[in-house]
Amino acid sequence: MYFKFRTLSSIVIFTLLITSVYATSNPLQAFATTQTLYGATGGGLSDLYKINPDNGEAIHIDVIKNGDNQIGVSGLGFSGGVLYGAGQTAGSVTASMETIDPSTGAVISLFTTSPKCADISFAPSGTLY
Repeated sequence: MYFKFRTLSSIVIFTLLITSVYATSNPLQAFATTQTLYGATGGGLSDLYKINPDNGEAIHIDVIKNGDNQIGVSGLGFSGGVLYGAGQTAGSVTASMETIDPSTGAVISLFTTSPKCADISFAPSGTLY
């Protein structure tokens, strides 16, 4: 286990790497089952990044958006090979849960939530918490 820090646009992404674990201690990071680490900027509208776990290099994928509307993501998680995000559309007071295409940052809103969800996590069974 080791720790890395990487600064992106004044947002510090904290990376905790543990072999064969598919979640991280940071709600804005998630491991795919391929051991690929994804992260998002927080504190407003979000950009999606693919993070190299060997050297901490963050590769910008795109803004996280639903059509033309950018999403602010407060939590990321993988389940069944699908990247999920908890967030809120820019200018909206309604929070939502989305699936995110990790190669493009494109979003499909699944359902709205109230109040806003700060983080998401999945049990090995796939149950969302």
